[in-house]
Amino acid sequence: MKKVLCFGGYLQGAEVFAEKSASLRQLLAEKNFQLEYLDPPIKLSQEPGFTTPFSKVTTKSGETVWERAIRRDSDRAWWRHNSGVNRGLEAAVDYVMDYVKRTGPYVGVVGFSQGACLAAMVANTIHKRLPQHPPLQFALVFSGFAFTQPLNCDRAEVQRYEHDFSNYAPRVTLLRGYEQFFEIPPDLSTKMVLVYGTSDSVVLPVRTQYLASLYPNPVVITFDGHHHLPRDPRVLASIVQHLELRRTHSL
Repeated sequence: MKKVLCFGGYLQGAEVFAEKSASLRQLLAEKNFQLEYLDPPIKLSQEPGFTTPFSKVTTKSGETVWERAIRRDSDRAWWRHNSGVNRGLEAAVDYVMDYVKRTGPYVGVVGFSQGACLAAMVANTIHKRLPQHPPLQFALVFSGFAFTQPLNCDRAEVQRYEHDFSNYAPRVTLLRGYEQFFEIPPDLSTKMVLVYGTSDSVVLPVRTQYLASLYPNPVVITFDGHHHLPRDPRVLASIVQHLELRRTHSL
């Protein structure tokens, strides 16, 4: 079996992301891929002074979203974002690299949302951080993004164009201090497959499109949906087909 390491999103522990990606996992298992899920290192409920609006949002069962997250050990994050600072990000990348060093090798990575950003950063930097590890064959990035900031304009102007990539892209640049994570090696052999819902209102499509634009030959797959993994069997089959093509060509 070819091992693939998976990173869930914000408020998604390993168990929850495994459930959310069950259909994809089954299809990949049929192609001899074994998906492993890693818990994010930050337990938000143990963070001093942490507050969340989810503590007031009630589910059908009567418990709040936050109570459910704690019960399911999904009160987790890879890093915390506040005012342009992503606290714990470097530690998260080190955490993943250490895990890969101990349990690898892996042929690919899969991530969703915050975990998708992490998957991209791992694919971009593993050649430097773990030079002894074989190049990843693929990175499967669902609702991914790069860290950006306005370029020669204010944030309000950027927001006016956040649904129009051709006008959005020239108005942003990589966030200062995080460029190292998005420096694409000129000889990158990892197949970058970026997938997003066209109605995603959490990670706007232009943000995933911007991330895709950093790579020379990305595969971009869209589906009719919001901030979630695709459920359409045809979309999932297309994703697996692209990964299979990369695997076949690498043999």
